[in-house]
Amino acid sequence: MTDKIKLKPCHFCGLTNLSRFTSSTPDSDEVGYGFYCHSCGTKGPHAQSKEQAVEVWNRRMQCQLRN
Repeated sequence: MTDKIKLKPCHFCGLTNLSRFTSSTPDSDEVGYGFYCHSCGTKGPHAQSKEQAVEVWNRRMQCQLRN
């Protein structure tokens, strides 16, 4: 049985209006995952898996505030 990892609220605004995004580049088959806050525009860093994206978001590392 796997435990679900709970996604923490946005580090900057404290809200939970979050979406997971995927990204890729035209010249690569690799896909990246991350989270985006619709309330304040914070975008988390890319990760290689959905699970890793949750872990990175929850650690609050390398988040970028979009203006």
